Amino acid sequence: NLGWPRMAGRLVGALMIAEPREQSAADLASLLHASRGSIRTTSRLLISTGFAERHTRRGDRRDYYRIKDDAWQSLLERGNDRTGQLRLIAEHGLVLVRPGSTARTTLAALVDLCRFLERELPALMDRWRRERAARERTSE
Repeated sequence: NLGWPRMAGRLVGALMIAEPREQSAADLASLLHASRGSIRTTSRLLISTGFAERHTRRGDRRDYYRIKDDAWQSLLERGNDRTGQLRLIAEHGLVLVRPGSTARTTLAALVDLCRFLERELPALMDRWRRERAARERTSE
């Protein structure tokens, strides 16, 4: 769960398997048995998080939606930004709790985990991009 409403999960699922890749709000509403307003509202959420994008076609007044090529990678990288925020909160908590307490042990473990993720995730994502690019070059 990414903290998104249920409709966002439904819309992401529909866009992940959509053929063609771009879908109009009307198409998505029909597929998901939802209102166009719900689709538009939810698509704005996905666009604002950088997960989806909207575009138009020449001569067509409708908006079309699709998942961005780097949606999942971007989501993980933004998650690492939130990890940094969580670490700061936990570090602040360490100042407030008494030494030797269970709370201190729990907060210290969280700080350690967050530091590890902040340090390792960027390198892991770089490795992923290199592997993906190599795979795409060999499949051409």
